[in-house]
Amino acid sequence: DPVENLIVTEMPAVNSLGWLPQQHVNLIRENSIVHNYDLQFLGYWPDEKRNFLPNASGVYCVYSCIPMQNNTLNITRLLYIGKAANIQKRHQNNEKHGFWQTFVGAGQKLCYSYALLAQESLPVCEAALIYRHQPPCNEACKESFLHSTTRVRTSGANLYLDNEFVLSKT
Repeated sequence: DPVENLIVTEMPAVNSLGWLPQQHVNLIRENSIVHNYDLQFLGYWPDEKRNFLPNASGVYCVYSCIPMQNNTLNITRLLYIGKAANIQKRHQNNEKHGFWQTFVGAGQKLCYSYALLAQESLPVCEAALIYRHQPPCNEACKESFLHSTTRVRTSGANLYLDNEFVLSKT
């Protein structure tokens, strides 16, 4: 019988002989593994402070926001979700910056949040976030999700993102 609702966050360790014990092999079946990603979003950084974004890999969100008098930001809309091997470098001269600005209303500006993530996890997490939330400035990944079953949990500066969702290949 196939195992249902098996959740594996890491593959079981391969022993020194290069094989898995038989009980682990029997548990791993097609469509039974859920890949889990916990994304702790940090932010929000106004556009003029994007140079303070980290020199690290991760996924990021671009929002429109209204600057408030008490030095806070009123986040109004999720515009774009992306990934970068170096978030700060990506935003120093981002070719999409001008396009994002066309979605910002009078008295508003761009702002950013990000979640640090290993580079090998970037494509899956970016695709899952885009497919689920359909930001207006994204084009790719909106029509289908091409990865195996994925659970994403978001927390922190994650306005307009679901706290948890699961996607399967479409």
